[in-house]
Amino acid sequence: MMTAIVNSIKGCYSRIVVLVFCTICLVCCKKEKVLKDTQEIRNEITAKKKAV
Repeated sequence: MMTAIVNSIKGCYSRIVVLVFCTICLVCCKKEKVLKDTQEIRNEITAKKKAV
């Protein structure tokens, strides 16, 4: 009986860990993409300013 409970807790725990890990990865990727996009926009603005 005890092993069944422990196994179910382990299974649930590993799922939670995977979920949290995936969430962190997604958040970091979005932040990085946003940073890259803003950097590109800044580069375009500075390029336009130099052109004018």
